[in-house]
Amino acid sequence: MKIALNGKFMTSPPTAVHRVGYELGCAFCRARPRDTVGFLVRATDDGPGLPRDVPHEALRNLRPLVWEQIILPRALKGRILLNLCNTTPLLARNAFTMVHDAQVFTAPISYTFLRRQWLRLHTRLAGRLQRGLLTVSDFAKGELVDLGIAPASRIHVIHNGVDHILRVDPDDTVLDRLALAPRGYALALANTQPHKNIGVLLRAFA
Repeated sequence: MKIALNGKFMTSPPTAVHRVGYELGCAFCRARPRDTVGFLVRATDDGPGLPRDVPHEALRNLRPLVWEQIILPRALKGRILLNLCNTTPLLARNAFTMVHDAQVFTAPISYTFLRRQWLRLHTRLAGRLQRGLLTVSDFAKGELVDLGIAPASRIHVIHNGVDHILRVDPDDTVLDRLALAPRGYALALANTQPHKNIGVLLRAFA
């Protein structure tokens, strides 16, 4: 049975979760070309920005939420759906969803009320209805199990990779441009959501 990847995130502003979905999805398509039809994406004027060797199908373009809940499920035609970025058609059963963490439950202050409830609904229904869940660490898996989202036997860990950094040429001149010395600075990559604890670093280096 062929696997189709949910490409809704391809036409959304980029996030770290989206980067994981992009890298994992492209790698899967290249590694198992006979098993996948590629990404199912919204038909937009500028396209999904995928490499030429990664297949995709462009579907009727509607607002992202409507597209994911109505257009995407209708296009599956019995194929398994792989959702790599937390969200899924709510009633999908023949599917796997990657839930990157349990922060929407354990750090609710980081989300608006509507966003929090919407993501919780996705996670709970995916854990209850779908073939299984994916997540990025044993810690995240443990939290999802403790929250009753799904039993451990139905949650599979796929660790984040760093392979993409090897495609970037290093630029040592950036240290001089920013007046930094080797081992004389700290680099933190995150947004300012409370659970990221970036505020702690900002106060420490203030």
